[in-house]
Amino acid sequence: SKVLHIISSASPASLSTKLGQLLIKRIPSAAVTVRDLGKNPPSFVTQEYVETRYVPLDQQTPEQKKTFAESDALLAELKANDIIVISVAVYNFGVPASLKAWIDQIARPGLAFHYTATGPVGLITGKKVYIVSSSGGTPVGSPMDFYSTFLVKTLGFVGLTDVTLAANVTVAVNKDESWAAAEKAIAALPL
Repeated sequence: SKVLHIISSASPASLSTKLGQLLIKRIPSAAVTVRDLGKNPPSFVTQEYVETRYVPLDQQTPEQKKTFAESDALLAELKANDIIVISVAVYNFGVPASLKAWIDQIARPGLAFHYTATGPVGLITGKKVYIVSSSGGTPVGSPMDFYSTFLVKTLGFVGLTDVTLAANVTVAVNKDESWAAAEKAIAALPL
């Protein structure tokens, strides 16, 4: 299986990264590509990006096409993999800015989704997504959990609908117990 591991933490000792690595070790014959957003964050959306976003690809100037070089590379990398493992470091109840920038780069009209009379349709399909996370004390599904719903909805918007919230570690609350529960949850995944 071709696996894309998206790392969002800026910390080299990140527990979310370690959880992602544990999960990937369970995937038979995994060929892994690592996209470390903490070390190499994607660019934020710019005025040029916004102005060019809805220009049809066959009508873009060479300068406009350069605007999307990074986005094109990130989309190609995403599409080239069968399994996506997203290691989320939860910052202030949400995803890190680097992960949000990655989402903004891949959520391109005509390439990742398109609109129909009945609403948007995602174009990146047939992939399995696993989300693992670490936070200070934000359990998945709690009233303060803004990241998991955001990720599930946003990924679904581009067609990535087979999403599993695989494991979460709360660092400031019962760290050892939550790590053990996360390891158990990963070990129980049907991979």
